[in-house]
Amino acid sequence: MAYQLIYPGSIPGWSDLWAGLAQALGFVAPGWLGSTLGSIVVSAVAAAGLGAIDTAVHRRRAEGRLA
Repeated sequence: MAYQLIYPGSIPGWSDLWAGLAQALGFVAPGWLGSTLGSIVVSAVAAAGLGAIDTAVHRRRAEGRLA
């Protein structure tokens, strides 16, 4: 999704959909931001967040505070 918002491509309809979504979100990609770099950053942030949630759930289960 991050890749498509930064570079929606050139397929008629598909690129229009992503360009419209980016405009609705008020997203304007900086000129220096490449699609691949943006996707990697979004993936890393998402993985770190989900990992923290998973760790917290396992810790609570181990402490008996979560069924």
